[in-house]
Amino acid sequence: MKKKSRKSLFSVALSAVLLASSVTPVWADDAGSPPAILLSIANPIGSIALTSQSKLNIQEVNLLTGEELNTVSFTAELVNGSDRDMQFVDYWIRLNSGTGAVIDVQLQAQDKDKNKVAAGTSQQFHFYAKVSKATALADLKFQVIKWDFDAPNFERVVGEIAVPDSYSLQTPSDSKRSVLLSGVPITTYVKRVNVSKNDINSLPTVSFMMVNSGSRSIKLPDLQFTVETADGLSYPMNVSGLTKDTVLQPLEDKEGILTAIIPQEAGLEGWKLSVKQTIEGGASDGTALVVPVAEYDLPQAKADDVSLGAVYEFSNKHGIYTASMTGLHRLPWEDEDLLTANVIIANQGTESLPIPDFTGYFELDDATKVEAVAVNTDKVISLNPGSELQLQLIGKIPFTTQFKRVKLLLQENETVDTLSGSAASSTDKPVKVDLVQFYHNSDLLQVGLIPNGAKRKLTAIGRQADYSVRSVMTFTGKSSDIYAAQLAVENLEKRHTDIAKLVAHFRAADGTVYPAQVTELSEKVRPGATGLLYVWSSVPKSYATEGLQLLIGDAVKDGKLAEKDPDGYVNAASFVLPAEQKEPKASFKELEIAPYTISMSNFGTQLNFVTGEVELKFEYELTHNLLMETNMDNQKLIVEMEDTRGKFKMSHYLDLETGKDESKVLDLGFHQMKLIKADENLKFNVEDMEKYRLNVYHEFQSGQKKLLATKDLYWFMYND
Repeated sequence: MKKKSRKSLFSVALSAVLLASSVTPVWADDAGSPPAILLSIANPIGSIALTSQSKLNIQEVNLLTGEELNTVSFTAELVNGSDRDMQFVDYWIRLNSGTGAVIDVQLQAQDKDKNKVAAGTSQQFHFYAKVSKATALADLKFQVIKWDFDAPNFERVVGEIAVPDSYSLQTPSDSKRSVLLSGVPITTYVKRVNVSKNDINSLPTVSFMMVNSGSRSIKLPDLQFTVETADGLSYPMNVSGLTKDTVLQPLEDKEGILTAIIPQEAGLEGWKLSVKQTIEGGASDGTALVVPVAEYDLPQAKADDVSLGAVYEFSNKHGIYTASMTGLHRLPWEDEDLLTANVIIANQGTESLPIPDFTGYFELDDATKVEAVAVNTDKVISLNPGSELQLQLIGKIPFTTQFKRVKLLLQENETVDTLSGSAASSTDKPVKVDLVQFYHNSDLLQVGLIPNGAKRKLTAIGRQADYSVRSVMTFTGKSSDIYAAQLAVENLEKRHTDIAKLVAHFRAADGTVYPAQVTELSEKVRPGATGLLYVWSSVPKSYATEGLQLLIGDAVKDGKLAEKDPDGYVNAASFVLPAEQKEPKASFKELEIAPYTISMSNFGTQLNFVTGEVELKFEYELTHNLLMETNMDNQKLIVEMEDTRGKFKMSHYLDLETGKDESKVLDLGFHQMKLIKADENLKFNVEDMEKYRLNVYHEFQSGQKKLLATKDLYWFMYND
């Protein structure tokens, strides 16, 4: 039942799971106690006798789905029961698909130096292979061979094992699963699941338990958790309590809280929890390797039929309003953290209402008061009947602050006659009137992750837009690199609109935050068009950017959207970033420096023996996406040619469409470009000149560039 009052305080008790709503957990069993059934991931699918006293176990067979290819991982355990050493190098494992095709198997880098298996001991060797999307575990057959110089092809088949049709590593919701992490057995299970929802998304929270069943401590590796839907859609989960390098002592158990945001269209049936591990340098070529750990059936979810943020009334001298809190987040800001609350203020009456002069404060653990600034980012000056506005309140705390509960008190600044105590003119003393009080739990302060390829919709009145990450790229320099994300902002309004100034950070899996800069547009964006922003930060040359997330928000200052020097940000969103396309193209067709695309062809060179000038000619076609606006300041195309034997090198910096030097400007349409460099000594080396390497770079800033395409071409001939 709704309640209303002019100046009284409203206490709105919010549960630990959902703001302003009560959510009934979906337990893994009736009481939430640990499951009784223990399944082992290490049980071999079969064994092959190598000698009368030794064998090879094939175990831990698992399949990880990928974008283009799947990854099969398995462990071969050589058990030496003899009285002499054995050499694993005498054997090899061949993997065959259901069609009989041989699949290339790689030994993980961690085992590349293993070989000798002492008498009376066993040794494990971990393998992986890339397979097609259509390959299932039941299609696989393992063949063990022994190198034998007396046999055809110098190999002799020792035995074969096919993966049984009934084989599955899916963990039922009423079972535990024992997994090996860094050689230590870890008992894992889903303790409980609860799901709530708002008008758009389902919001699962999974309690995931890990128990060290071994005899030594372990630092948890880099684990990733995702929710997989019945249709194969994958949604990353935020993790607390089970992050990388968390120490787990023998017999110690730790509970991880996993949260995700899943569109309601994905449904609630058939969810499973997938756990993967990233092994840095684990692949045979030294790159990172992602391998599956285990999968778990999640109990059938049933979301409570309530909206995120129950509605409560308050009133002032102008009329009756409603308020609902739809989010509360803790965000990084320089050497502090921001507490930001999203509150929807609505007019459900029949008359227009003015917007109150809001203020408020946060209170941590009923002890520490944190003043808040109210920010109205909607372009409205009043509330018409049936309309609403989005209000944000921002407070700052030291980033080291720890707390369990947080309270938000929404207030209104009202002027009061100091003599009579009644509401009076604006010249009288202002007072703060309590309106609504909300409670929240610190465990739920994370910003939900937006999956790779998905969009974040901004619904603020007058600034409606879709935000999405288009691509990421690394521009290399001499002492440091620039890591950049292309952020596309589509204008959903019916008028030309400025894109609000953004505050951005890159956030690593371990919680480390890297402030980022954002390019700004000088022009407004047309309706239906897209503004392309570069969000970038300088990083060390050795820094691994995989796993970074992009956190953005609208810049504010003094309670308003800021054009410069912000003191905070609101409407935060966190994006999962796509994998970077690091390999350059082997052709010069369709090279993109958004919003431009260039194709280059018919490269030819000639040498003027009199002047010593080397001339590079080529044809090009430059197009411009007219529905995309960006800031091209300092960005250039670099054409570089270098003789493969080091006899000559030249580089030219070209502007796109406009530039100071017209001879170095690439114009829209189909044209020819001529680049020249004088080298009087080159004519003496003509006989040694066969090929040159042509490189095309995208320069983002002076000295920071990314190789787009490269190819070896012949001197003094026309090449493509």
